[in-house]
Amino acid sequence: VPSQDLRVSSHYEKLSLDITDGSPSHASSQHIPVLSIPEGISMKPLRCVLFFPATRPDRYEKALRSGADGVCMDLEDAVALNDKERGRTEALGLLKAGKPNRKVTIVRVNDPKTKLGRKDIDAVGRAEISPDAIMLPKVDSPEDVLGVDGPLVEGGLRVPLIPVIETALGLSLVEKIATCSASVCAILFGGVDLSTELGAAIGWDELLYARSRVVHAAALAGIDTIDMPVLDISSPSMLEN
Repeated sequence: VPSQDLRVSSHYEKLSLDITDGSPSHASSQHIPVLSIPEGISMKPLRCVLFFPATRPDRYEKALRSGADGVCMDLEDAVALNDKERGRTEALGLLKAGKPNRKVTIVRVNDPKTKLGRKDIDAVGRAEISPDAIMLPKVDSPEDVLGVDGPLVEGGLRVPLIPVIETALGLSLVEKIATCSASVCAILFGGVDLSTELGAAIGWDELLYARSRVVHAAALAGIDTIDMPVLDISSPSMLEN
């Protein structure tokens, strides 16, 4: 699902960009993680990320041919509970195959507070080739991020993290989440699930306060913001907005 762009950030411009060949980015003396920006993509934020179910590797090729800046292998909402293990295996296979077209590759794991999420993170952490970033859904607090970042770094691997703010608790602590670790490279506004928890319609006015909180937190941390997914990809106006 393409995501709307919220804010033009200079985060990547502040970093010494690491254009890699897809090999793992291991921990070094540099404190700030570097998100590999493929050749052919200018040093700009991820304006559009195309999600696809990890259980549908055939859609990976289609996603790579799209005009999206990045592609996200989804192990969470797009994968049925009885298919989680297969999705994880397929995602690892796609990572191992490398990065055709040099697009930014992201993996959205399951809730890191759950057994499924911990299995996803452990598998991605041990992968021969790491994704450019790991997306963490249902982030409620800085501890959720640090609980992922700490073990990865201790294992010699620093992977940029993208927390998803989609709960009332996460929104209340979004500034702390955005600034809790140098591994946090962006925040995704999970407006769909958040609207359900808030009992609000999925509308611009109804979600303006929450969206503004996320933008403010990202600006405070000097990182990027990715807006909520566009569910109706058949609507050109929604995609353009």
